[in-house]
Parts: sequence; C-alpha cells; structure tokens
Amino acid sequence: MKVLITGGSGFIGNHLARRLIDEGHQINILDTHPSNIENCNFIAKDIKNLDDVEDAVNGCDIVCHLAAKVSVIKTEQDPIGTYYINTVGTTNVLAACLKYNISKIFFTSSSEVYGNPEKIPITENGKLNPVSTYGRSKIAAEKLIELSELKYSIVRLFNVYGGGQRTDFVIPKFIHLALNDKPITIYGEGEQVRSFCHVSDIVDGILLAMFESSSIDQVFNIGNDQEPLTMLELADKIFRLIDKPSKLDFVGFPDRTANREIYRRIPDINKAKKLLKYNPKISLDEGLMDVIKWWRLRV
Repeated sequence: MKVLITGGSGFIGNHLARRLIDEGHQINILDTHPSNIENCNFIAKDIKNLDDVEDAVNGCDIVCHLAAKVSVIKTEQDPIGTYYINTVGTTNVLAACLKYNISKIFFTSSSEVYGNPEKIPITENGKLNPVSTYGRSKIAAEKLIELSELKYSIVRLFNVYGGGQRTDFVIPKFIHLALNDKPITIYGEGEQVRSFCHVSDIVDGILLAMFESSSIDQVFNIGNDQEPLTMLELADKIFRLIDKPSKLDFVGFPDRTANREIYRRIPDINKAKKLLKYNPKISLDEGLMDVIKWWRLRV
C-alpha cells in the first residue's frame, strides 16, 4: 500500500514511517523539515499550499495527517499561525484526498482537546473543553474531517514520549537536565498527574486505527492507562534510574497560568482495546531507560 504521511519528519511521524517501511509499504513524506529516513519519497513542501498537497497525495491509497504546529508554549505564542497551519492545512489535505479518491484519512489529534476533564479516566465521550490554542485547533481539525465525505479515523494521543523527542516535552527535558547534573524544573507544586505512553506503543495504536475495519469513522484515545504519576514522582523515578541525587527547582507556570494548568490527565483506552485490540506493552521504567540510553549517547 502507498501511504502519505504529512509531518513525517516529526517525532511520531518518523517512528511511524520506519514501521510502515519495515512492513513493506511505500511511503511519501510531506514536510518542510528534512527527513533522515531511507527508502521513502520525501517531498519538501508545505501543507499550507494546496498544489503541494495535491502533488503529494496523488497516487496514494491512504493519508496519515500528522503535520501540525505543536507544543502548547509555541502555539500560545502564535495562535493565528497555529490555526492557519492546523485548520487550513487540514482543509488542503481533505480537498486533495477528495480529488484523488483516497480510501481513508487518518488523523492524529491530542488529549489537549479535553482540557481539565470532569471525570478520570477520560473517555472519548468526555466533554471537549480545551484550555490551549493547540487543543482548540485540534478540535477544529477534527470537525473538518468528520464533516468531509471521506472515511476517517482519529486518534487522540496521550503524553507520548521516546528517544528523539525534543526537550520542550517533559520526559526528555527532565532526563536531559538530570544527565547534565542540572536541577529538574518543577512547575507549581509538581502535583500534576500524567500517564505516559512510549512512542512504539503509540505507533501500534496508530497502525491499528489506520488499517482495522472497525476503526472507520471512529475516534479513539491512544495512550497507556497504567502507572499514572505526579511530576514529582516522575522526577524521582528518573533520578533513581540514572542513579544520581535528586535536584529540583520549583518555579511558576511559564506557558499556562495556574488556572489553566491541566492537573490530571489519564486516558480511558477501553474503546481501543475492544475495537482495535490495542494493548500498550512498555512499562514506564522500560520506556524511560530507552530515552535515557538515547540521551547518554548524545550528552
């Protein structure tokens, strides 16, 4: 099968592309950033340009739309640009898919769409109440896809981590600081709760949502519902795994006010387990050691 991945040079897109290539698929990657993946057709173009998107979609069987402006901090700094990329870009992808009769579009959304949830764990039917520009832009993109005439599947990803992720995400940031003998920065009191999911388990969920017939026109939470912990507990675990003394620096909230911080985020993944047979396998200790080993080669 020939698959287009928009944003295929990014962290998740890179892991997904490699897995699809290993499984024998032909891959087009559409991205403005260079790709280091061999055996794929890299297209250095922009989803904001419809002609560029049409060129990339033409001849493909399925489209995986991952391209987006990401990071809560960066999207808050540029809300107009965020909406433009995440909605106009999605509109262009949909238009190109309709033009070339693509069988299905797959879209990566985010747990940011839920904001501060009313109930934990968070189900797909939970109230959508985003507190960030990024979350609002993802809801807008979801609605565009749902209103299109295309078959689709949407996954809302929960706290992905793994080797190669940028240090503006919490786990690589904590690990990078600890390995360099610097204090780990804790926002507020460090009581925010997250349930993290290794990128290899995320890719498993993505592939199931892409190809299983039960995924058509469905929205799924994809993450790991096991081992939720506070940011203080995460920092302590990282220091233990690295075998270094704990150094913490408590600060305020630079990217959200305290009233906009999401304090508890744990996914309910029963729908994905039931319909897709999705089952995350990597424990948090195992996944953290994977990231620690990745960074130790680069520190």
